[in-house]
Amino acid sequence: MSPILVVVVLSDALFLRMTLMPRIASRFPYTPTILRPIVPSCSTSTEVHSWLDPRSDSDLSICSRKDIVLVVIQYRLGTLGFLSTGTEAIPGNAAMYDVLESLEWVSRHIRNFGGNPLEVTIFGESAGGHAVSAMLHSPRVREGLFKRAIIQSGTLFMPWVICQDPTEGAYEIARIIGCPMTTPAGIDSCLKAASVRDLVQAQDQHKKNEFSSPGYPKVAGACITVGGALGAQSFMPVHPRESTYFRDVEIIFGMNSQEGLIFFNEYFQYALDSQPIQFNSHWDFLEFLKTVNIKFGSGAFVDAVVGYELLSKATWEEMDRANFSEIVPLFIDVAGNLALKYGSVEEANRFARALPGQVYFYNFDYVGPPSPMTPGFPYDFPNSVGHGDELKFLFPMSNVLNEEHTQMAKIMVDLWTSFAITGKPQAGNVIPWPPVSRPFGPYLRLVNPPEQKEYFVHELTNSVVKARQSNDSVQMQLSFLACLLSLVTALIL
Repeated sequence: MSPILVVVVLSDALFLRMTLMPRIASRFPYTPTILRPIVPSCSTSTEVHSWLDPRSDSDLSICSRKDIVLVVIQYRLGTLGFLSTGTEAIPGNAAMYDVLESLEWVSRHIRNFGGNPLEVTIFGESAGGHAVSAMLHSPRVREGLFKRAIIQSGTLFMPWVICQDPTEGAYEIARIIGCPMTTPAGIDSCLKAASVRDLVQAQDQHKKNEFSSPGYPKVAGACITVGGALGAQSFMPVHPRESTYFRDVEIIFGMNSQEGLIFFNEYFQYALDSQPIQFNSHWDFLEFLKTVNIKFGSGAFVDAVVGYELLSKATWEEMDRANFSEIVPLFIDVAGNLALKYGSVEEANRFARALPGQVYFYNFDYVGPPSPMTPGFPYDFPNSVGHGDELKFLFPMSNVLNEEHTQMAKIMVDLWTSFAITGKPQAGNVIPWPPVSRPFGPYLRLVNPPEQKEYFVHELTNSVVKARQSNDSVQMQLSFLACLLSLVTALIL
């Protein structure tokens, strides 16, 4: 029996997708039938509850070259998956129960597909990473349901992933829809009777309203509800920070260098109407930094860390010039750190301390094909590695990868699948990837070839460092051209 990789991804419907043998699946490209492989392997796709064209998958995909079974879990989004009025009728976390029930299905039935239910690795990116993090912490998830986890750019420790006041947000969504705000039972009935279109549009309006005022942590219908009407029987009875329970599994945590691009872009979309910023002085600069902190739900400790980053990475000359475009790299780092990186580092450190030798950490910094993750962002950032960019190398399409990119994709696939099979991420001709043994390290910097680094804190200002290196390079080129021009002029004259 083969090990199993379970991927948690975004969807507006609930279904499972299985990847099996290409010579079986290719004969039935649109048939939603469960087919058992002759031997456990995988490459293209056959589905359980829905179907996709298996011919669209790349032959470099995460399972095409490995003896594993890939299962893709998709769950309800937004209000359909996360809305909570704090009642037993709408308690919240429906999406997490989608994921949990899918994992139980895998445990019961995966042997029929050549998979080993005792060797399950769950992994997800972004919101999928939040879901995997939730599976680690929820007491509703039974022991032994999975053996390993990979969390890419996601964690419950982000300040906006756990709902601050889900009922208040749900009631605002109900008001936007036009529900009579009479009794809790009446509001629940109205929300349940609302169309999907109305729920989605109301939540989007609610998000705009909240983000333009208090920020991410107050957005409902997109976050995990803690406690609520179900009390100790809820999916997440207490915040993970308050829990002393650590599920005994092997884990990879990681993120990308310019995570802040997508979050800073969100700030532009919802708080600034995508208008470029004009600073008149360094006072405007400091006020803007404070506003960004608030939008991403920072606390006093985070404020102190951000202040240190500001003073250590932004020069006084830059602040005095108050040129927003010049300081964008700093804000990209600040937004990424507040919204994602600090939380991921915190969760990794907690598990590494509780489970010595079982936790690995990475930073993905390989510049590949252009990313479409931040369309319309008014400030270009060359050589960025943004949110989700690593997915192009785990599920690559051959028509967008050159030879060097393909080599990186093979490294990534080898690391991920070897971890799923053995619990240790390894790849041929790649430096050993040691587990986290102290706060912030060691970790693997995923470039080509990968590099072992000691202290992850250096990655928290990656964008600033890249920008300075780029500017230095431009200045060196200009200086060289000036010298060359002077030499040519002297020779001519």
